[in-house]
Amino acid sequence: LDFTAIEPSRYNWVFSHFVAEVTEESGKPYSAATLYQLVTALNRTLNDIHPDLDLLSTPTFRQFRNVADGVMKEKQSADTTIRRKVDTIGFNQENELWSKAFNLNDAHGLLAALIFVVLKRFGLRASSELYTFGLDQVRATPASKDDPTSTLFTVNFVQKYSKN
Repeated sequence: LDFTAIEPSRYNWVFSHFVAEVTEESGKPYSAATLYQLVTALNRTLNDIHPDLDLLSTPTFRQFRNVADGVMKEKQSADTTIRRKVDTIGFNQENELWSKAFNLNDAHGLLAALIFVVLKRFGLRASSELYTFGLDQVRATPASKDDPTSTLFTVNFVQKYSKN
């Protein structure tokens, strides 16, 4: 699709028809998720040429968004794929999972669980970092060297490799 060959005033019509008619090379229709990815790719390409235009938010493209939304909903409702759903777990099951993953009866197990949750939520950007995380990357040192009875610790995280 050559954006430069289309007048901007016709984008709404062209993109609406594109979304309604696009198929794989074999003629098989795209799934709703793939169609959405195509729409976001169209939007990125359009933004490169016309930074002031956005298919997903500019009022000019409301017709396009309505057509795309309708086509995606139609494809999604026609999708008969059986998806496995995760059952929710109860309080006792959650406690069992935590106790099997970490020994929550001692300070080191509690520290490991705390570090795991914090790093999972805030510190790690990729699943590979979480997957390769080990307690050898954590250094817990007493906060006060002068008071050996202190229960306060400083926790430092040491990366195995650079994120860059």
